[in-house]
Amino acid sequence: MQRVLFFFLFCTTAVLAQDSIHVVPIDQKELHTVIDHRNGSILFLNIWATWCKPCMEEFPDIIKLAEEYQKEKNHVEFILVSADYPDEIDSQIIPFLKKFPSIPFRVYVADFESQEQFINSFNKEWSGAIPATFLYRADGSQAKMLLGQHSYDQFKKEVDLLLQAQ
Repeated sequence: MQRVLFFFLFCTTAVLAQDSIHVVPIDQKELHTVIDHRNGSILFLNIWATWCKPCMEEFPDIIKLAEEYQKEKNHVEFILVSADYPDEIDSQIIPFLKKFPSIPFRVYVADFESQEQFINSFNKEWSGAIPATFLYRADGSQAKMLLGQHSYDQFKKEVDLLLQAQ
């Protein structure tokens, strides 16, 4: 009986967790509001897409890192912005996110007037290649641009350096 109850609770919790996944479009103005209003926290902002294999491969490491910093109660906020299209939220983005037991950060999908506007919103020197991760200081200024796929250890090293510099 106890095993049946545990299994029921586990399945119910997993379904509820998956149903609570929210992905919302973000435009240039909203993005800059998120970046500029840090409230003493640094920002880890990753650009990814469901069609990008390196993005998919680094995703579990980003989840692990976000969960670790939440446990330690460090001032690090994680946000991911999908380069997929807003009309792919239900068909592509959410099905991908449901593959994970939990998503410990906000997920947005880019909703910009053009690709050029999207790219320049992060860094004019960025080519637009993904995955790309941008680290921001507590004051909203960009501290680092990490291009290409990175591992948990590489991400952790960069975030820790930024935390130490605060």
